[in-house]
Amino acid sequence: MERVEIDEWCVDLITILAERGALDHLSPEELAKLDRGRRWLYLAIDCATRCVVGMRLAEKPNCQDALALLSDITRDKSDLAIAAGCKSTWHHYGGVSSLVTDLGVAFVDDEFRSAVFDAHGVVETPRGGLPRLRGRVERIFRTFGTALMPLLAGRTFSDPKERGDYPSEEMASLSDDVLMEILIRFVVDVYHNIPHRGLNGETPNNCWKRLAEKMGIVPQLAETTRRKALGVRYRRRVFGKGVRLFSIDYTCQALREFYVHDRRRHVHLKVDLNDLGWIMIQIGKKWYAARALQKCFDAVSYEQWEATARQLRLKYKAEAVLQEKTVSDALHTIIQKNSEEERRFGAVLKRQTPAGLRRAREDLFQGLSIETDDPEGFDLPPEPDLFGHVIPSLDEGENTIEVTAGQGQNPNGDRPRPSKWRIEND
Repeated sequence: MERVEIDEWCVDLITILAERGALDHLSPEELAKLDRGRRWLYLAIDCATRCVVGMRLAEKPNCQDALALLSDITRDKSDLAIAAGCKSTWHHYGGVSSLVTDLGVAFVDDEFRSAVFDAHGVVETPRGGLPRLRGRVERIFRTFGTALMPLLAGRTFSDPKERGDYPSEEMASLSDDVLMEILIRFVVDVYHNIPHRGLNGETPNNCWKRLAEKMGIVPQLAETTRRKALGVRYRRRVFGKGVRLFSIDYTCQALREFYVHDRRRHVHLKVDLNDLGWIMIQIGKKWYAARALQKCFDAVSYEQWEATARQLRLKYKAEAVLQEKTVSDALHTIIQKNSEEERRFGAVLKRQTPAGLRRAREDLFQGLSIETDDPEGFDLPPEPDLFGHVIPSLDEGENTIEVTAGQGQNPNGDRPRPSKWRIEND
């Protein structure tokens, strides 16, 4: 993991631009009218072992998919391998050290480079026009073109002469999620387990195991650092309970103090869509962890919560406020029912496909609120009330002024200095 090469590749295959589930009930005539085209593949490869440490399909080159790939590099992807039906695990991951890219639009984006730096890594960009300077990732794309694409209907070939009169568009039959399943199975079960000439005949899997035991792996990121660097970014308004995202309320001590004492009302936050139990919130230049008031969201992914919210919307159409126990029971049922489907092939791979990016995350949760069974049952230190407690003055080093209900002056007879607190604040 000391040197990882990343690149984007326009897949040599024409596919149906939809997910498999959307095609199940269509007639042949309707299937023939669906849009067809080529997807882009973002891929990251570890140079020392030739192991693929991340893949993701995209509609076109863009920074958001590159950031999602960067997040996959730092986590165990065996869940994707299981969902795709692989026999081997996809355990190749680690911390970020040196990422080698070309001058693609996604890789020169400030947001991508900032994420790499926040993850304690550096970006190397060799001179353009010399693909051999990123030879490992260029070579695996060639392997896809020669070893995998000939097995699939709808391939485009490398040039029109080689393609001849092959009807690529008419032969296209694979959807987004099926293509992603095939790519994962080829990488995890085939490519990682066959002898590699660049490794003197050793397989990438065996090379990873040997070097990991002998040399070690770049240490994985602390989870707070990982979420701060690679989480999905949002901006939210602060209110009495904290901030609300996907109808989930998050709070922490720093956020509550911000609400009382700061005139600003919005904060930036980062969320890992694989775990909605807690998020990172930026206040000033510092980041703080904030936990969900509704404890039923610990280790719950966005996909699981989205499916649950849709069912709750249908069942409780007339109710804007739901009890936490109702939500918790529904989440438990959804997770239980989907677990076997995900092992076979389920929602876990949808995050890797372009269709998953087009979901309207905000519309589903608009107006939905969850009432906690124990609204004060979160782990925070006790805070002083605004009345009957000491409130520090604005100037550092001054004596504090004690203000109680009905008392407008301090013992010296002077009016207290105004603080940032206003009467309209809770």
